[in-house]
Amino acid sequence: PSKASGVSLSSYEEQMTATEAEVPGIVWLLEPYHTTQTTKYSGTLQELHKNTLPFKTMSAFAHFSLYWTKGKKVFVDLQCM
Repeated sequence: PSKASGVSLSSYEEQMTATEAEVPGIVWLLEPYHTTQTTKYSGTLQELHKNTLPFKTMSAFAHFSLYWTKGKKVFVDLQCM
């Protein structure tokens, strides 16, 4: 949990002990550390504005996810290598 996520430690611990029948409300998608440079398309506490097709595409994807889930989910910290 972090300040940016708005998730308290107790809420995080509660979610981590949920049974398989319960749907978790907190999910982080992580991958191993890579030594190559990444392009950051969005951030947790910031929004990057660049007028290129890749940046516009990632912004559209993030906004679509927010719209499609009726404001319940959004993708943040979008990056690529």
